[in-house]
Amino acid sequence: MTIAFSLLTFRAPHTRADRILWLLHELNVPFELKAYKRAFVPEVKSVSPLGKIPVVDIYYVDGSKQQICETGYVVWFLIKHYGISQPVLPVKDSDFEQMLSYIHYCEGTFAQFAMNLFVKKLTKSEVPTAPDKVYYNPNMKLNMNYIEGLMKEQHEKSSNYLVGNTLTPADIIFFTYLHVMFIHSLVDKAEYPHVYQWYEQLKKEPGYLYCVEYGKSQLSKM
Repeated sequence: MTIAFSLLTFRAPHTRADRILWLLHELNVPFELKAYKRAFVPEVKSVSPLGKIPVVDIYYVDGSKQQICETGYVVWFLIKHYGISQPVLPVKDSDFEQMLSYIHYCEGTFAQFAMNLFVKKLTKSEVPTAPDKVYYNPNMKLNMNYIEGLMKEQHEKSSNYLVGNTLTPADIIFFTYLHVMFIHSLVDKAEYPHVYQWYEQLKKEPGYLYCVEYGKSQLSKM
């Protein structure tokens, strides 16, 4: 693989694309940002056929270009090609593999249940449907209890993070879902105190705070 000399990432505020901006910062990867005021606007379809972001365009020294999308894949790609010797990646092989497992778990199993809650909030659907009763709601509770148990174990080891003792992409990829769930009261923070403590810690991370301000500065130019 030829090393890329520039990346162009597309972002809208308060979307899952924020995580890519944060990860690029943690990996010390130079990039150019194209920001949109909203995620679902016609202009985004010129970037992605599905009109979804994040999308990352990678420009190589030989003049070729590659476009990658889907958050889980983008995260894996950046880790693989830009993560060597970066402090945001675990040193121990077992921690590294655990991190990858959690990344796929977040975007696979967990995301569908978190997004179902969020969509119901947006549409003001207060009456549970049959799928909610038999599938989404019980599985959401099951998954939240699972993550609560993981973070309880980590806190008992004096760690504020999902893997090991430092911030990793596994924390970053979970953040948007945690943020949406707690700011919209989709789950009870009293019921999941260790998950909420984890979320509060991530909000204080310098990389996250940097990306919030950087995103605001880009949007202010629009």
